[in-house]
Amino acid sequence: MIDVRAARADPDTWRAALARKGAAEIFDEFLQADEAWRAANTRVDELRAARKPAGKGKPSPEEIERLNSLKEELKAAEAALEEEATKRDELLTRIPNPPDPTTPDGFAEDDEVAGRLDREARADVGIAGEQVAHLLDRAILVDLAQ
Repeated sequence: MIDVRAARADPDTWRAALARKGAAEIFDEFLQADEAWRAANTRVDELRAARKPAGKGKPSPEEIERLNSLKEELKAAEAALEEEATKRDELLTRIPNPPDPTTPDGFAEDDEVAGRLDREARADVGIAGEQVAHLLDRAILVDLAQ
């Protein structure tokens, strides 16, 4: 899972890192969903604050009507907030962790430089991975410290 605050603060760096894993588009979708979620959250907070009575004592009929309309508006805003939160959370779970800067680019096993060189070296010698594992299982280890 990524650090959302850090991603908001420096989206270009995060986008570039996630592009190495092919997740730049998902990250952009997430940023849009996050912005919509934050706007919906702000709207809900504003409506909750507006529902508090202005004065002490019994509210007037106009005040009661205003509070009832705010109540309905708040219900709709909370539903929208829940929808935005679900969308945001779903996108967040699809974003991979950014790769370490020293990690080579690529998506397949053959793109990995070290793995490719290891497989090529074994192919040159004619030893398959299963054969190496079998030989290591049969090897007698000697304690060189004695």
